[in-house]
Amino acid sequence: EPAPTLRCGTPAEAGFQDALPERLQTFCEGWHQEAGGAFTLVVARNGVVVFHEAFGEHKGQMATRDTAYPLFSLTKMVTGLMLSQFLDQGLLELDAPLGRVLPDLPVEGSNVVTLRKCLMHVTGLEGHGNWKGLDNPWLDNVIANGIDTVAPAYRYSGVAYDLAGIAMSLVA
Repeated sequence: EPAPTLRCGTPAEAGFQDALPERLQTFCEGWHQEAGGAFTLVVARNGVVVFHEAFGEHKGQMATRDTAYPLFSLTKMVTGLMLSQFLDQGLLELDAPLGRVLPDLPVEGSNVVTLRKCLMHVTGLEGHGNWKGLDNPWLDNVIANGIDTVAPAYRYSGVAYDLAGIAMSLVA
């Protein structure tokens, strides 16, 4: 059963070997030494937190368990998970033109935008948060008015994920 709350406890209470916290500490210290950067790791099972430590420096200060980190592209993972549910439920199609859901976008031609192209970053669109992203209710119209000037190509972009998010919000 999912646990409604988290509490600190022992590895045994969570179904782990007693040596887990020490092994995680050693691993994380090595990872930090090799990769640099700051991070916090939380390990819990069955509502029992068995490890919660911070490593490295963030903005010139030692990271703590309360250090807030920017999320950036972590939201792409959430979008991908949600999209898989939409696809599974038949609400959207991976290779269908987004113009079927966002009528300002083309439904044929070389610049057709599909969910697959959005998630693979091959729409040719660039930027992160351009035109205010999801906060712009006319984002699909803005993109549609310039899509003919964009050659389909790989460009890591949050704008294409914004389009996928708008499409999901319209069919939900």
